[in-house]
Amino acid sequence: MVASVCLAAFAASFFLPQARCEETTGDNKTQAKIHYMLQCQGCHLANGTGTTTGVPDMTEYGALLLKQKQGRKFFIQVPGASNAALNNKQLAAVLNYIVDEILQADDVDDFTEQEIANSRGKPLGDVVAHRKSLISSLAEPQ
Repeated sequence: MVASVCLAAFAASFFLPQARCEETTGDNKTQAKIHYMLQCQGCHLANGTGTTTGVPDMTEYGALLLKQKQGRKFFIQVPGASNAALNNKQLAAVLNYIVDEILQADDVDDFTEQEIANSRGKPLGDVVAHRKSLISSLAEPQ
C-alpha cells in the first residue's frame, strides 16, 4: 500500500507545473542565500569557515583576495562555483551574498553577470596551488 502511494506521488510529480525557485522566493538576496545554502554551504558551512578536511576558510583571506582581479577570477573559477547548477546572474548574486553577508566586505565591488560570463568555464588546474599563490601575493608589496 505504502509503495503504491509513493509510486503514485512520484508519477504525479511529472505532471505538476515545475516552478523555478527564483520565481517563488521573491528578492534576489533571499534567493542568493538559498543558492548558497544549496550549492556552497555543505562544504563551506553557513559562516564560510570551511571544514578541517581541506575546504578553505573564506573568511580568512576572502575579502583581501576579492580586491584583486585574479582573486575575483579565482572565486568564479573554483570548481564549486564554475560548475554550480546556477546561471551567470545567479552565481553573481551568490558571490555578492558571500561578499556582503559572510565576508561583510563593504569595499569590494559587486560581481556582475558579465564578469561571471568572462571568467567562468576557464579551468584553474591545480586549485590548491593557485589559491596558495594568490594568498602569498597578498604579503608582497604592491
